[in-house]
Amino acid sequence: GAQIIVLPETSLTGWDAMEYSREAWYEMAEDLDGESVTQFRILAKELGVYLVVGMALRTNQPPVMENAMVFIDDEGNLGEVYDKNYLFGPEKEYFTAHDRFPVYDTRYGKVGLLCCYDANFPETSRLLTLKGAELILVPNACPMEINRLSQLRARAFENMTAIATCNYPASVPDCN
Repeated sequence: GAQIIVLPETSLTGWDAMEYSREAWYEMAEDLDGESVTQFRILAKELGVYLVVGMALRTNQPPVMENAMVFIDDEGNLGEVYDKNYLFGPEKEYFTAHDRFPVYDTRYGKVGLLCCYDANFPETSRLLTLKGAELILVPNACPMEINRLSQLRARAFENMTAIATCNYPASVPDCN
């Protein structure tokens, strides 16, 4: 009965990929027309669900990548890619940041995306709310400690907007 499915940040490679060199991780990253995104598009259409897939996205400038959240609608169409804006720690060595904050129209209302550390900054969720987001989805790769959950609750309260998050299992090394 799920209507929107959100996978964690870097769900296709895993967060521990940062143990590898930038070049090795670039080889594990995928393009938007790669096998994984293609299969997720088919699955979204088949199940009639919206999917958000966190992935290392290759750019046309190797070995540059984006920490991307790919939005797939319930017909299998790709929405504008959301790239993590606030890169944390070692991410800066692997990814390039952008300042795009798309809002997606769905059957359930307008949805915005943030990624992990992006939600630490009140301006990000405020911008999405001003653009009409009624629900903000936040894929994570960090442990969901009490202070992290408090931040997400604060972003929801500040904007009177619903926020939903997902995360890797507790076995993921602490990235705070």
